[in-house]
Amino acid sequence: MTITKRRLRNILILAVIAVLIAFLHAVVAAGLQEPAFFSGWLLLATVLTVTFLNIRKKLPFLPLSSVKVWLQFHIYAGWLSIGLFFVHLRGRFPDGSLETTLAVLFVIVAASGIVGVFFSVALPKRLTRR
Repeated sequence: MTITKRRLRNILILAVIAVLIAFLHAVVAAGLQEPAFFSGWLLLATVLTVTFLNIRKKLPFLPLSSVKVWLQFHIYAGWLSIGLFFVHLRGRFPDGSLETTLAVLFVIVAASGIVGVFFSVALPKRLTRR
């Protein structure tokens, strides 16, 4: 499968998951529950899932698929966690010191991930040209 087809497939899967999460979020809100609990726990689960790449890299002897597959999952789950972060905030800025600290740390980590994806795509092309 070509890179373009794989990216398109992965983006489609990510979009389906995002629509499903939005639907579940609306169901929770319509059920007079607090949707922030739903989005917060889902965000925590997604962030913890993203950290599994680091665990996989430290255990290369286990037959758990290739690191390339884990990296792709890491990237797309990272994009999903960024979306969940904004859903969880509901368009407001955190007002407590703990909330603000967590939000700033999340933004820093997410920004470093975006920069890392950019470098992993742009730098190899530039290095091969030199």
